[in-house]
Amino acid sequence: MNDRSIGATQQTDANHFIGRYLVSICIVVFLAFSFARTPSIFISPRFWAEEGVLYFQQIQHLGWLNSLTFTANSNFQFLINILVTISTSVPLSLAPSVTTYGGIVLACALPYAIGRAAKDNGTDPILAIVASALVASVGMSFEIFGSATNIQWYGGAALFFAVFWRFENSRPSVGLITFALLYGWSGIPAAMLFPAFLVMAFARSSRAHFAIAAILIVGTAIQIGAMLSAPIVSRDFDRSFTILVLPTVFQSILGLWLTPTLTSAMGGASLSIVDKLSLVAVSAMILAFPIKEAANARILTLFTVVVGLCASMTQTLGAGGNAAELLKPVTGGRYYFISTCAIIAAFMFASKSSPRVMRIPLIAALGINVAVWYSNDWSGFTSGSSWRQEVDGCLESTCKLQIWPGWLYVTADNKM
Repeated sequence: MNDRSIGATQQTDANHFIGRYLVSICIVVFLAFSFARTPSIFISPRFWAEEGVLYFQQIQHLGWLNSLTFTANSNFQFLINILVTISTSVPLSLAPSVTTYGGIVLACALPYAIGRAAKDNGTDPILAIVASALVASVGMSFEIFGSATNIQWYGGAALFFAVFWRFENSRPSVGLITFALLYGWSGIPAAMLFPAFLVMAFARSSRAHFAIAAILIVGTAIQIGAMLSAPIVSRDFDRSFTILVLPTVFQSILGLWLTPTLTSAMGGASLSIVDKLSLVAVSAMILAFPIKEAANARILTLFTVVVGLCASMTQTLGAGGNAAELLKPVTGGRYYFISTCAIIAAFMFASKSSPRVMRIPLIAALGINVAVWYSNDWSGFTSGSSWRQEVDGCLESTCKLQIWPGWLYVTADNKM
């Protein structure tokens, strides 16, 4: 056997190993990059924003039934209700450990979904691994990772990739139904994906896709009911071209290959109509590239982009707060996590035809995002007060404790 044959055999063995354990590898890579990006979250759990001031502060005084059906900011999130309810049952010093580590475990549904989507569609396994590292490295991951409140974004992204799963058994399993219920009834990002599952249900005659679509339709009805019953969140419903289109350009498309500082500066600048159209044209060329290269998966890749863009514009239309802030990745990135995942998925699915060509842009995006991990832009998401020290310093029965970000406080019962 010559050297070339030995090399080919070793390469085949390596590919077989990666293919066999692809899902597990994706999860490990996702966790490794997440830890390298923000080790403080793993080492020192904390409450993040609404997780403390809206959920924990109120749920600690509620019974189990009211806790599990709790609604905040006109939004029903089943998973955060479960985690925060459990956190109220442990010593106060350990309460954020439940929501932080629980949030990390639940976020692993995303790399699982990526690995399975890659296997089911015969795409390049290397790109599935790169994709898992990239979704852990993009700018918006600083805000949404390790927080029960933000599981809705990981749930939406995981269900986005689940759209592209293939099911050998036409009858949906208990595990699949549980997955769809938990994540699909935990916020708007997942629920709004039901049209994509309906399309796949008819295209592939898939009862599993139809079952998930039905669950998400119920989830959509729940969210609409929550918004109508307690419309306290300010929503601009801005339908201007600048707000509906440009955030996706800055956050999900250009944002993958430009630094957040640069894209935020562009988003905050006064752009002429020519500037805006030029940015849209560049973005369109970027999106057209994987579609053009996906000779064996062109419809799949196109559908991926369309679903991502529709999700992005829907999120933009209904986003709470000041719509202008959506143009800046440092402040509005969470609304564009699904569309960012869609762009990554488009390159991943196109690798079925051109694996080596598709690796270049995604590896470049990974390198750029890793390079700006320690930018001052993210300092508010990577450091803050120690929850345990805050609790240890309180000798009263009721404590006012600082949480992340540093200008927020939560009042909690100290069960000494």
